[in-house]
Amino acid sequence: MEDAVRTLRKMGEFHMRDGFLVYGNPENPRHVVLFEKPHVFQKAVAVFANRTALRDNYLFMCGRGVPSGKCLDFLKRLEPVKVAYFGDMDPVSFYTYLAYAQLSRNPSPKGRPAMKVRLGGITAADYAHMRGKTIKMSHDELAVLDFVERFRPPQLRKEIGLLRETGWKVEMEALGAGIEEYVKYRAVQG
Repeated sequence: MEDAVRTLRKMGEFHMRDGFLVYGNPENPRHVVLFEKPHVFQKAVAVFANRTALRDNYLFMCGRGVPSGKCLDFLKRLEPVKVAYFGDMDPVSFYTYLAYAQLSRNPSPKGRPAMKVRLGGITAADYAHMRGKTIKMSHDELAVLDFVERFRPPQLRKEIGLLRETGWKVEMEALGAGIEEYVKYRAVQG
């Protein structure tokens, strides 16, 4: 774990900041959508800002990359019905997904199920449509992928395999102007 954190810090991806972004119902949301990047979070808020039903039932959160302890502590106390993670298809995003997916509920009495986090961002199914918009992974990113792979997350099996096979990642920015539609259909309706 320490090696992974050290590598993430070296890459500029891990910051010991406490701030995180929230929009919607922070008390008792039925659905939580977790965003890796602030600009994608902001686009989602802009797309759904005037929908009262969405604000009442959803909580959008952004940990600004790798989530801080305070962000994770806040999430632990929630009891949503559905949780989706919305991020890139790259090792750092997978590390962030694991931070959320491995989260222990707090407190954890009987009858309080573990938080199941659905992968809602760019997936292996999207990869074929992203040809020409991929980015070669660095040595450091491959080291982070090695760390993530040790957990054998079944939700990321296809994505990890594809990154291993190709050596290329895809970031949300590859969606360009289509990011609003992607957020609309993947983050909320998916």
